[in-house]
Amino acid sequence: MPDFSADSKISLTRVCCFSYLFCKYLELLDFINAAAYVPKGVICLMSAARYQGLTDFLPDVIDMVIDRKKKVSTLPDWLEIKVFYFNLHV
Repeated sequence: MPDFSADSKISLTRVCCFSYLFCKYLELLDFINAAAYVPKGVICLMSAARYQGLTDFLPDVIDMVIDRKKKVSTLPDWLEIKVFYFNLHV
C-alpha cells in the first residue's frame, strides 16, 4: 500500500494553471481500476513491487496474473494492463 504519511515524499503534477494532482493517489486509482477489469486477478512483477513501495521504477503497464481457466472480457484503452495466465494445478 502506498505510504501517505506526513514524512513521505509528496509528488505533485501540474495539470493546468491552478490545478495539481497528487501522483501517489492516482497510482492507487490505477491499481483499483485494474483490479476491477481483471476479476480475481493479482498484481504481479514490477507493478507489485511499485505497489508495495519496494522500487521507484514506474512501470508502463500494470501486470496482473489470473488462472488459465479464467478469461478477461474487455480491457480499457486508457489503462494499459498486461495479463499473465498461470496453471495452479500442475
